[in-house]
Amino acid sequence: MYNKSFVFPCLESPIRCYLACAWNNRYLSSNNTSNVWIAEERDVWCEWYILPVINSNSFCIQSVKTNYFLSISKEENRLMASKGKRDTWFVEKNPTAYGGYLIIHEENGEPLGEGDSSQTVLFLTEGKVEKRSKISKNVWTMEMLTGELCFIFSPTVKNEYIGCDVFGKIYTTKKFGGWEVWRFVEAGEGFVKISSWTHDTKYFCSDRTGQVYTIDTKHPALPGGKEKWKVLKGPSDFHGVTIQAPSTGRYLQLKEGKLQTTDNLEGLSCVWHLSSANRNRYFLHSAYLHKRVITNKIEPRIKKVISKDLPWTVQYISDDTFAFYAEYHDRYLSSDDAGNVSVSPHLQDYEKWRIQESDDGSFYIISKQHDRFLTCDKNKKIHTVIQSNELNTPSCKWYLESAMPSSISSKQILSKSIAGIAGVAGVAVGIAVIAPVAAPFTIATGGMYAISTTAGTMGAEALFISMVTAAAGVGAGGVVGGSVYKATGAMRNKKDCIDQINIDSDNMMDEPMNNRPFCAWETW
Repeated sequence: MYNKSFVFPCLESPIRCYLACAWNNRYLSSNNTSNVWIAEERDVWCEWYILPVINSNSFCIQSVKTNYFLSISKEENRLMASKGKRDTWFVEKNPTAYGGYLIIHEENGEPLGEGDSSQTVLFLTEGKVEKRSKISKNVWTMEMLTGELCFIFSPTVKNEYIGCDVFGKIYTTKKFGGWEVWRFVEAGEGFVKISSWTHDTKYFCSDRTGQVYTIDTKHPALPGGKEKWKVLKGPSDFHGVTIQAPSTGRYLQLKEGKLQTTDNLEGLSCVWHLSSANRNRYFLHSAYLHKRVITNKIEPRIKKVISKDLPWTVQYISDDTFAFYAEYHDRYLSSDDAGNVSVSPHLQDYEKWRIQESDDGSFYIISKQHDRFLTCDKNKKIHTVIQSNELNTPSCKWYLESAMPSSISSKQILSKSIAGIAGVAGVAVGIAVIAPVAAPFTIATGGMYAISTTAGTMGAEALFISMVTAAAGVGAGGVVGGSVYKATGAMRNKKDCIDQINIDSDNMMDEPMNNRPFCAWETW
């Protein structure tokens, strides 16, 4: 019997963030001519991907806008955005009491420095910040732009979901799809920003009058943190969470069909449920054939990827045991001791599987009963094999791709005529999803994605470190049972150092909250 309350958090990847110099609060930016500089105002040119190197403490920094990588010119020691050169970096915590982080070039050990703000290019600095110095030009802060994707719904009004329409207006509905998915972005000190997954820059906000609406955070953050929220477990006699705006102290409420905020916790109308945006559904994707495993009521088969493919629901049975369930056909993926793979209407020993990570970020799927590995051959035959040298080939490796609800992106909206805008919400079903999403199993760049159980206690930068460490596979465990194994390890430059990052270190934590991941609120 599987555990119906078990949920996997739906995490975006790769990590996307702004990098700001702590000295002058200006943003690392680039353009399509390979130049890198400091910008006074943030925009799309200031967004960067953090791409962890598998089984390493380092990562690459890639421009979201150009896909170029942050690198240095060895001749001039000048920073540039390179199309082909992928320099690697690691981070250390600023040893002073002023916070922030050093972003250090892995090859030469020198930190990224802002330099003279009048320059259009940046340089690596020759030395790290001294412990007794104030904030210097090589100390950086990180503002997260990606997070956990969830539905927000009221359990007291027959599952009324909160959504965001094509114009950024907030509404409630009994339907759930891409329009109703929200991104919970860590903002430090246990607070989060809640943005629309479809609109990306539209953030959930409220004011002192009780109104709720969205703002566009392409612009600098609002004074007083009006777009920040705190999500906490509700009182013991309530089954759910509360969502409170720290700037006003008011609680999000659905009362008589109206979404608003209220000064007091007025019973169940202020209680909310959060669920994972993919609802534990994944596509089983062959790393060898680059095709998906689908099924009917008779047998599974390999086929070319199309938008109408039906996903598998991954059901948790025990700490190391899972089942793959095809909901539409009411069938479980099954295997026997002879290597045959089939589907069954019943969940018994032959339908139980283990999931084991490989070195390159893909996964082995192993029959729990027979200890045989799921594989496919060039003829698209699915079967299982005993452990052997064949495991070194891609035929035994699989990806679990998160199956997200359909939505439509702002770019797709702009491509439509003004006359058709009013009907967009009604035709959103069937349109491809708009953002790379990580299961706890995989991320877009490969590798395990785990996050500390103490994520709610971290500042945004500390959480960033935890995510990079976990994604790179450094001492990271898998997400299990709604709780998450703690990610430990140091971000270092090939050797131990006094200032190396340790995720378990007490100085990385703020006031304890332990309320992550959001979709697993029942386990808090």
